[in-house]
Amino acid sequence: MQQLEPVRRKSVSEEVFSKLLNQIIQGTWPPKSKLPSENELGKMLNVSRISIRAALDRLNALGVVETRHGEGSFVRGYSTDLYMNSLLHKIVLDQVDLLQVMEYRKIIECGTIPLVVEHATDEDLAKLATSVEEMESSQSDVNLFALKDFDFHAELARISKNKVIIKVMEILQLILQESVIDIVPFVGTEMGIYYHKQILDALRKRDAELAGKLMDEHINTNILRLRAQGVQYTG
Repeated sequence: MQQLEPVRRKSVSEEVFSKLLNQIIQGTWPPKSKLPSENELGKMLNVSRISIRAALDRLNALGVVETRHGEGSFVRGYSTDLYMNSLLHKIVLDQVDLLQVMEYRKIIECGTIPLVVEHATDEDLAKLATSVEEMESSQSDVNLFALKDFDFHAELARISKNKVIIKVMEILQLILQESVIDIVPFVGTEMGIYYHKQILDALRKRDAELAGKLMDEHINTNILRLRAQGVQYTG
């Protein structure tokens, strides 16, 4: 098995996460294979089990690995298109700039709304409603809430029927999921639920202008809250 270099950077959990994800992307641990134990990984990277567990929790939240009680952690099966894409490989290992991600989402998601209104079926709207309900029921679990939040936005991309929008969403899935997980502790859950409900109601009314306005307001509100919490551009 390929040897991993010990971690030396100050942000230990971030570095551990990046190293493990990089090995998975490169195929050191292929789909459905078992990762070394927490103790083994700790020795390989010269870090504590706490740092290893934090990195594995993050990989679990993003759907990259699955930890089974009493068995260990396993790499999930995945699409080569999604994980081996060269753009993803470059982006996902860099530190996420939350403000830049939000600016990107504002441009793309507000622009996607008219297509969603045009193509959404009753079944599509029902799926969006389910995502909102799951957000409400998971407010005590930040990671789960964030993933349900992401599901709502991923569903909007799918409903658009635009293959480019859908493909970009797939390519950036990890970076967008991770950003939502990082954002929720700053902005909370209540406003997210409020805006998702309002956007869904506007979509049901086939009001593209209102739905787009609400999406813009939702993302702007998050940007303002991030700045109020001291989040700044990282470069």
